[in-house]
Amino acid sequence: MYCRNCGKQIDDAAAFCPYCGAKTDVAEAPASDGFFDSPSQSAPGEGYTYSPPPAGYYQQPSSGYEEQSNGMALAGFICAFFIPVLGWVFGGLGLSRSKKCGGKGKELSIAAIVVATVMWLVSTIVYINVYERLLDELMSYMMIGAGGLL
Repeated sequence: MYCRNCGKQIDDAAAFCPYCGAKTDVAEAPASDGFFDSPSQSAPGEGYTYSPPPAGYYQQPSSGYEEQSNGMALAGFICAFFIPVLGWVFGGLGLSRSKKCGGKGKELSIAAIVVATVMWLVSTIVYINVYERLLDELMSYMMIGAGGLL
């Protein structure tokens, strides 16, 4: 059957809706079979009253960004060591996505951008130094080779 209050499907024998706590149209407890009628025994739960949970107590988890992890931040941090441009891209995407994820991955995204910048600077310095040395070596071999031919 379906709950009259919230419209969700519930068990046919339920006295109360497990989602909103509304009372259902299920008939009260069946007539006693005499088992608990003797004074030496009492029915389970006797003396206790059931009160349904408040409306909204059973809520389905939301499917928004709050429960998701920020994979872009992690991808940016890993890529920053090998390909700084991808580190900047994924780090920036992770930083913008961290606002939607409740702050998850913000620090990792910033670290990815910083590491990518440092790696780019280091690789540029190494490239310039190596390139100049290789160019000097190449020029000296060309001069020796050209002088040997003349």
